[in-house]
Amino acid sequence: MLFLGFKDTILFIQLKTYFMMAISNFWFYTIAIVVILHIVIGFIYLVYKLSPKKKDKHKNK
Repeated sequence: MLFLGFKDTILFIQLKTYFMMAISNFWFYTIAIVVILHIVIGFIYLVYKLSPKKKDKHKNK
């Protein structure tokens, strides 16, 4: 990094920290959304599998 001065170095570090936090937040929210969707879809699947089945009246005749 070209040393331009103390203020420029501080600004560079602040911008770098901001972008690192933004990327970190992106991955945090992405993983959180995937986990939440996984739980919701799993719950819906369990409700579907545990619900009583409708019997077909025409099969027994």
